Amino acid sequence: MSAKQLKFGDIYRPDFKVLLLVTILMTSTLINVPAQHSSSWDSQEPIQWNNNIDFSPQANQSHINTTVSSMIEVPANHTLTSGQVDVSPIWQKADSDGTVFDTSDIFWNGSYQQTTQSSRDGQLRLERNSSIGDITDFETTTVVPSEGWSSNGKDSNTWTIISPTPNAIISQSGMSLPDEGYNGSAFLSTSDSGDLNSSMHSCLRSPSLDMPRMINNFSISFDHWLALDSTDAAWVELLDVNGNWIALTPINGVIQSSSLQYAPSVVWTGESNSWSRVEIMLDSHVSSTQDSLNLQLCYETSNLPVPRGGWFVDQLSIFNEGEQRGAFFHGNLTGDYLPNSNSKYIIPMNFSSIPTVDEIEISMSWDVQGYLYDYLTVEYSIDNGSSWNFISGNYGIPGTGIWHNGIINYGESNGWVPIFMNLNYNFSNSSALNNTLVRISVITDSSVNFGGKVSSEWEGFAIDNIILHSGRNGPNPSSVLHSDFSTMPNLSLGSQDGWLMSYGTTQSQWQWTDTLGVDSMEVTNFSFDKGNILPAGWSLISIDQKQWQVGTIPNGTTYGPSMWPSGQQGAGTYLGGPYRNEMLTHLYSPEYFLPVGASSRLSFKSWVCTEANWDGGAVSISTDGGLNWWYIPPAIGTFHDQISTINSNSPFYGEGILDGSTIPGGCQNAARPFDDKVFETTNLSGENIRFRYSFFSDQLLEFDGWYIDDAGIEIDIFELQGTWTSPIVSPNPMFGWGHLDGFVQQPDNTSIRFDILDINNNTIAGYTNQSLPIDIQLDPEIYPNLRIRANLTTSNELVSPSIEFLSIGFSTYFDAYHYKNMANDSRYSGSYSHLSLNGDNIFANQVSYLRIQTTSFCPQIGTQMSSVGDNISLYSSQFGLDSTYFDTEISNFRVLNFSNNQQISSSLTDSVQLTLLTGQKFTKFAYHPICAKSPISPEVTLGNQNQSIFSWPVTNSGKEFGITTEFSSITSNGITNYSNVNGAVELELLDGQQVQVDYKMLLSVNGYQVTGNQNNHLPTSFLINLVSQSSISSLSHSTTNDVIIASTNELSVVHSRVVSPEVCPNFTFPNGLISDDYGIASCTINLSVSGNMTARFQIFNHYLLFKSSIRDRAFNVE
Repeated sequence: MSAKQLKFGDIYRPDFKVLLLVTILMTSTLINVPAQHSSSWDSQEPIQWNNNIDFSPQANQSHINTTVSSMIEVPANHTLTSGQVDVSPIWQKADSDGTVFDTSDIFWNGSYQQTTQSSRDGQLRLERNSSIGDITDFETTTVVPSEGWSSNGKDSNTWTIISPTPNAIISQSGMSLPDEGYNGSAFLSTSDSGDLNSSMHSCLRSPSLDMPRMINNFSISFDHWLALDSTDAAWVELLDVNGNWIALTPINGVIQSSSLQYAPSVVWTGESNSWSRVEIMLDSHVSSTQDSLNLQLCYETSNLPVPRGGWFVDQLSIFNEGEQRGAFFHGNLTGDYLPNSNSKYIIPMNFSSIPTVDEIEISMSWDVQGYLYDYLTVEYSIDNGSSWNFISGNYGIPGTGIWHNGIINYGESNGWVPIFMNLNYNFSNSSALNNTLVRISVITDSSVNFGGKVSSEWEGFAIDNIILHSGRNGPNPSSVLHSDFSTMPNLSLGSQDGWLMSYGTTQSQWQWTDTLGVDSMEVTNFSFDKGNILPAGWSLISIDQKQWQVGTIPNGTTYGPSMWPSGQQGAGTYLGGPYRNEMLTHLYSPEYFLPVGASSRLSFKSWVCTEANWDGGAVSISTDGGLNWWYIPPAIGTFHDQISTINSNSPFYGEGILDGSTIPGGCQNAARPFDDKVFETTNLSGENIRFRYSFFSDQLLEFDGWYIDDAGIEIDIFELQGTWTSPIVSPNPMFGWGHLDGFVQQPDNTSIRFDILDINNNTIAGYTNQSLPIDIQLDPEIYPNLRIRANLTTSNELVSPSIEFLSIGFSTYFDAYHYKNMANDSRYSGSYSHLSLNGDNIFANQVSYLRIQTTSFCPQIGTQMSSVGDNISLYSSQFGLDSTYFDTEISNFRVLNFSNNQQISSSLTDSVQLTLLTGQKFTKFAYHPICAKSPISPEVTLGNQNQSIFSWPVTNSGKEFGITTEFSSITSNGITNYSNVNGAVELELLDGQQVQVDYKMLLSVNGYQVTGNQNNHLPTSFLINLVSQSSISSLSHSTTNDVIIASTNELSVVHSRVVSPEVCPNFTFPNGLISDDYGIASCTINLSVSGNMTARFQIFNHYLLFKSSIRDRAFNVE
């Protein structure tokens, strides 16, 4: 197999390549007949040709012994007079994996001292001593804000609703505090647990509200009462179009600048002594392109140690003037709509202004019975009404529910909802482009002619703003407003505004009204008169009054559990009774902060029994205060019961749910105990997280429901220090020890350091308390086995460092740990001052590049680099990029393969460059060298007599064809010493002596290595082990006096990897040249001895890449 055909990364067998270039001088005309049939011998011009063959071992063989008969062809009447053979090794992949400890089952099979392998991710970390928990038992409750308001921040438990009573707030502040709201009602307060104290902070976030399409005089207003210190702050924030919280400039009241940690520069502060009205305009802060409006009320107190009464808010109103009202309405504006209706509104459509239309949007608001009883449908016709195509779903609107802003709407929409419907037809090439009909039908049954529990104000359907879209979610969206109903439409038959038809037993109730309209004036009020009975910091929201409850379980109940697992109270869906149909209710936990590096988990008690698969509960997590949520990944049998697969209208469709379906014998058993539910959150360390317990039910079949108790977060308390000691490890038999490196997580206030030990667990001088990477410059003959000890410490008992991966070999790694420890390390260079850490991410604030100088422990024919993160640029100074591979299982993981056509790299090291553009980041980088090995003792013969035309080894060379692994000799004090079987030489040296180190290599007459490439400079690398018998000893170059290794008073035994200053210093050719321009050279390094010592020299794999020629030799060939 040719070297170019070998796949990168395959397991290669050793082989060599022989190139035969044969020049043959002919003495007669070339004819294709046997020589004995020729009658004359005529001199002819020489004929030349060449051939090329690669030799590889057969399967399961490690040697070659083969005869090739077609290599040289000699025509009749011709004589082979001379030839040249070029022989070069094909370097093959060598075993260079080293010893690896990763997250497999046998990862840390050494000895532990207050350390352990994490059951979650397999990493080595400090042992858990105990745990602390922020667990809610639901025994203590208060009145928290309702209607979807939720609190954030470390003091989220302060927000509460205060009822109007004398001395309603217990305070030691001496400040003037309100007893009742602005209108004598209840009000919002920050004083649930009494006064505010120093260094407190929290925000109360509003529910997400629909952003008006027409923004005009848009504002927020509220009454507030300040009872703060003059060094404190209160303010209002808004989530802008870019997803950033921005502070709104306060008006009215005591306003001053602030420099507190969380507060903006201008805030409310001090004492107001009364209620005052605030109105802040929002027009300039929002955009109609935003889907929703999100606000939050925030406060922060200074570090001044005095009590504060708090901040109090009442009658909050969000107002938008909009534009003129107008909507098309079917129903009754003052009561119930009519039964048995089948009323249709038909609208002609002309799509010439948007020929690629693919979607129609209609804003709708409704208050109807819903489901399959009363509903609205939308159809279109391209054949003038002969046939119709439904585009409003199988069950119409609202049918089985309409999702909007994270809430499913059934019989009541509670405001305007945009309904998007796909047309699924190519109008651009159809006559229907200018001639399409859209039909909107309202169908009601014979009973229950209103929505909700009781009839209220208007009942029916309203539509507004019909908009045509093309590519709404694509890169070039376009849209056209077809109808906005701002004026009364002309409803005569054939009108461009449309016309009406009725097929029911009652009259049509379609009518235009100026009392409704999606873009009209809108006011949303939050009176804070009522709240939910929940533990402080908790909140809930639901689409109606069917929601979570907190309290006791009634005696003798036949639904749900018979008792709570602890105490007398917990949370459940309708305590002591079946849950209701069409429920969607969310129970929100407080926000929990997980320290960086902390080991934590969600923990709660659960009892559940619902209609299997159709109904159930789910838990989701947010790390941004509740703006975005993600469901806990399905864990069937441990956390979840099954995946929701039946009801596509369920918010949990495709997600893991808890429904009791795995309970043997059925889940309806009141005596059944609660289950322990645990979910690891360690990977979210450093985040503020909160949990959402959601429950959903469809229209049919209600069971016991879902009950939870003792819910919250548990955080481990770790031992302050611990160690792990590896089992015995061995060096690579070809290349020695290499270095210790890997991936480590070292949060602030923690440390991981490493010791190299002998097999008796004794530390080796110079190898204690080291950070990665550690170059193990030890002689394998002296240290045939080692152990590795990892020392883990923390000064924060909530946080542990951890080790993900360790390698004793030749690979190089880089992550946040290496970034923290790279100062003053000569292996790193480049322009990286604009790199910074963001958690585990190495982030580029500006274009940056980092160079990593790898250490060469072996000859290399390539390398494999991998990274996790963005698509950063990776470059090798020695090899060219062959291929790139992206892993589909590991997010943002890619592998780049580099090689140089099976050629050895031209340097002992590789300079790797990582380049990051502005904003790019990565978490991990790995460099895996492809080590190589050479053929052993090749020989080439020619002819039936097997005449040798090439043979290796030659005089004073080793048997490896292309590499040498031993010194020729080392001379000191007139005594010549030779390498032992392992390539080592040990000397007793005295102060002032000279040492002459000799080794052999194939060299050109001008001093370059012979590699097929000109001007190659590959210095020699070897190890020195120095044991000093003086206070300080050293070896230095005799010519430059540069010290190459030295002991100290503290370290009498030192080890060093030495690189020769030149390719072949002081070279000679004692045995002459092999050919005209090269031969086996003797290279000499002269060293000076300072102090008395024992010095041991060990050579490892000096490179000898050959081009060998034999010319003008006659052969007897038949």
